[in-house]
Amino acid sequence: MAVLHGPQPGEATRIMVVDDHTDRRGQTLEYFRSRGYDVLAARSGVEAIAHIIQHRVDTIVIQGSLPGLSSYETIPILKKIHPNLRVILTLPADAEPEPHPTEQTDFIHCFLEPIRLEEIERAIREPGVSPRAASP
Repeated sequence: MAVLHGPQPGEATRIMVVDDHTDRRGQTLEYFRSRGYDVLAARSGVEAIAHIIQHRVDTIVIQGSLPGLSSYETIPILKKIHPNLRVILTLPADAEPEPHPTEQTDFIHCFLEPIRLEEIERAIREPGVSPRAASP
């Protein structure tokens, strides 16, 4: 198996991690920071929207069971602001699938928890992956 080494020179990959769990968010941020990625954090969908208005973000890793504005409500708003945003959704293992996914709820991958950050990094680095509408 090939070892991944984060962004290559000249590749400015900025990742936003949206998770309301402080420890998990911190571990994810530290993992990607240590791999050479530029990372931002948000604790909620509203905070993610505020960040993306002010900062360029290439990929968002968003936890599916956010309090308040859910990830399924947040993703379409983020995509309206930044249509080329790559979205990776993480869900608890016992999560119910979205009953009516739409074209606005597009993400390139969905991972069930517990997640392996190496798998998320591999998804981020996958060339030519287009977002798709799907339910987990």
